[in-house]
Amino acid sequence: MKRSKHLKRLFCSAATQLQFLLLLCLGLCCFSLRAHAAAGASLTVLGTDSFDRNNTFGWRFTPATDIDVTALGFFDATSLAAGTGTGLSQSHDVGIYRVSDQVLVASNTIPAGIVGDLTANFRYVTLSAPVRLAGGTTYLMAGFALSLSPDPAAFASKWTMAPGILYANSPLPTVINPTSGTSQYLVSAHGNPPAVLTYPGVTQTGLLPVFAANFQFTPVVPFLTRIECITNTVVISVTNLTAGVTNSVEKSVNLSSWQSLQSFVPGANATNLTVDTIGAPAAFYRIRVGP
Repeated sequence: MKRSKHLKRLFCSAATQLQFLLLLCLGLCCFSLRAHAAAGASLTVLGTDSFDRNNTFGWRFTPATDIDVTALGFFDATSLAAGTGTGLSQSHDVGIYRVSDQVLVASNTIPAGIVGDLTANFRYVTLSAPVRLAGGTTYLMAGFALSLSPDPAAFASKWTMAPGILYANSPLPTVINPTSGTSQYLVSAHGNPPAVLTYPGVTQTGLLPVFAANFQFTPVVPFLTRIECITNTVVISVTNLTAGVTNSVEKSVNLSSWQSLQSFVPGANATNLTVDTIGAPAAFYRIRVGP
């Protein structure tokens, strides 16, 4: 006897362990949890810093596993408690560069005013299509502002990365007096480029945690493409498995205790799993991603 059913995308919660559950019974069914977009960096804003030249400011980060960037944003000082709430006074080009070859992999323009979606003092514009960033690769989040722009950047007393995102500036910035000369320029680098978004290629030795631009992302989760029961054997087809990350296949008949069936580290982002010889009329299976 052979049963098969094609299923749509299956989402997982954005946590250090991503998992999906498969229910095998008289038929096949599944449930899903959608992964919500998270900001790459969350700030405790200490104050603001104005620009004195045409400048592209950036900060380096490394995702632990593959992520999909869904929106890019620019800091809106008017959204602070003492601000006017009028939004950005001018538009700002923002983008993400891959550090290894300085290629711009994602970009957007944040319009003036309050058009962009405001979240935690950044105004975001959604990308036309998500851009996938590879786990273990270092990128640079950059934002451009004109000389003496009335839209300042934020300098932070504390900055927290989202789970799975490593803040990769080196040396690590420290909170200092923002009036101490060139040390007021944060980020990984700064320069004096033309009036366009460019890779900030001048390394800054005196660093202050200043953030002009930010991004929102969702983790890449397994994409369930097929489940089949072939000669009493469960076969699962999935994609979007992150290469080099341990995946554990587990089974339960009651969702309270789990039996480990196999562990594997995919060398590519797609695999077919021969999971189990069916020994119960109904069982739950999950693939747990990460430690």
